[in-house]
Amino acid sequence: MLLGLGLGRVVLASFAAALAACIVMLSGSENDIDPEVFVGLLSITFLVALPHALLLGLPYACWLHRLRRESLLTMAAGGFVIGALPMCVLAGAEAIVAICGASGAAGAGVLHLANRMREGRSTPA
Repeated sequence: MLLGLGLGRVVLASFAAALAACIVMLSGSENDIDPEVFVGLLSITFLVALPHALLLGLPYACWLHRLRRESLLTMAAGGFVIGALPMCVLAGAEAIVAICGASGAAGAGVLHLANRMREGRSTPA
């Protein structure tokens, strides 16, 4: 179970999930980004992604674990919805919604893989 990881490891896995979401979000940029601007954007997206991972992603992952439905597919699908839904409501533009959804799916995938590594399983099933 995710909470069986210990608080430090759960927070670390959430940081990794948020960082993965940030990287996917910023890789969707069409232009070359100045390194200083990239670090600024990374900080801002991380401040948005981390609460999503902690407040929405972890409860969803624990709920799936309790139902015994935790898999890479269900985690990625939930991460997509968690990432895309706020932007769908706020912006409505398909491109940004897809990028936010992909970043949420990437973050959920990292969280799932961190849990599998803790359990000693190398397969992402």
